[in-house]
Amino acid sequence: MTLKYDPTIQVGDIVTGYHKGYWKVDVVLPRIGTSPLIYYTRIDKKGQKSCDGSYCRKVDPLKLRDQMYDEANKLYDLLMKAQAK
Repeated sequence: MTLKYDPTIQVGDIVTGYHKGYWKVDVVLPRIGTSPLIYYTRIDKKGQKSCDGSYCRKVDPLKLRDQMYDEANKLYDLLMKAQAK
C-alpha cells in the first residue's frame, strides 16, 4: 500500500495521523522531495507530536459527529437490553 499526502490539509484541520486519536494541525512544514512534516496537538490533551504528511487524513466533523451518535445509540440499546433481563 502506498501512502499519499493530501495537499488540502492545512493549519487548523482535524486529522488522524500516525499517532492514535484525533489531532488539530498546528504546522505544515514543507520538505524537498517528500511529503511535508505535520505537527499536531491531540484535541483532548496537551502536547505536540509530528508525523510525515502521508500518514494524515482529514476528518469531516459532521461525519465524526454522526459516527459518535451512532455508537452512543448502540451502547444505549445494549444497556437497555441488559437492564431488561
